[in-house]
Amino acid sequence: MMRDLYAPSKKMAATDAKPAPTTFREEAPPTTRQEAPPSSKQEVSRPVIYGVDVPLVNPKEAERREEPGWECPACTVVNLPHRPGCENAEEEQQRKEMERRRNYEAHRNLDFKDYIENTENFQCLICYEDVEIGEGVMLRECLHDFCKDCLKGQIMVSEEAQIRCPFDDGHYQCQTFITEREMRALLTEEEFEKVEKRGLQQAEAAMVDAFHCKTPDCQGWCVYDDDVNFYDCNFCKKQNCLTCKAIHEGMNCKEYQDDLERKAANDEAAKATKEMLEKMIQQGEAMNCTQCGVIVQKKEGCDWIKCSVCKTELCWAT
Repeated sequence: MMRDLYAPSKKMAATDAKPAPTTFREEAPPTTRQEAPPSSKQEVSRPVIYGVDVPLVNPKEAERREEPGWECPACTVVNLPHRPGCENAEEEQQRKEMERRRNYEAHRNLDFKDYIENTENFQCLICYEDVEIGEGVMLRECLHDFCKDCLKGQIMVSEEAQIRCPFDDGHYQCQTFITEREMRALLTEEEFEKVEKRGLQQAEAAMVDAFHCKTPDCQGWCVYDDDVNFYDCNFCKKQNCLTCKAIHEGMNCKEYQDDLERKAANDEAAKATKEMLEKMIQQGEAMNCTQCGVIVQKKEGCDWIKCSVCKTELCWAT
């Protein structure tokens, strides 16, 4: 088989052949997250300072924060611009309201006590001794403080019907009275009865139209009106005649006075009563009824009087 000398061999052909041109396609870089579509609003980037992510601030909020507040003219506290009243004033008002309620409850609790004990140390103005907390008495009406022993002694030696506060510093003398409730708490039952009896005697002596019951050792007395002729004693339950100034139950005034005339010769008590009635007539404090002759007395008021026995109307002036 003849071979063409001028035909290249396969090896040569493979060596001499020109390589085919290489074509490159440009590809997009790989992405790790999906990009957000473009927005019409301008986004504000979040700044990073030294690795710390600073939160975003709304421009309007930042502008509102920069607005100056208003200063309270009373306490100089700067309040928020839109606050209608001072924050400090409202807190002060709430504090005062709570304090007022506490004081009210404290005063209310004091009303249940017979007397008020001192809450501070003080010097008694009577004995000049230092008094510890709870060892003295504060009077309700005037708030003056005294030690218990001195106040009790003043109550026992007083001769007045109503016992005044003993406070007297040389410039001011207290005119208020010690209450019955305080005296009952400081004194024993026997001491209080003694003081009460003495006060009633003093009050009776000071009354112009007072009448004491004629029953011996009776404590009853009254203040009579012009139109009242009898007094029913609440202590001894006896009826007193205000005209005769005596007790004559079962007899009217004329019968009693006639009986008094008969007994006057032998009975010293009847004689003393008869002399008292005659003295009243002489001094113009009593008169004989023009109809029945009984002794009548004008207590007060108008000169028109009426006989308690025969009911005859009389004129005191004539």
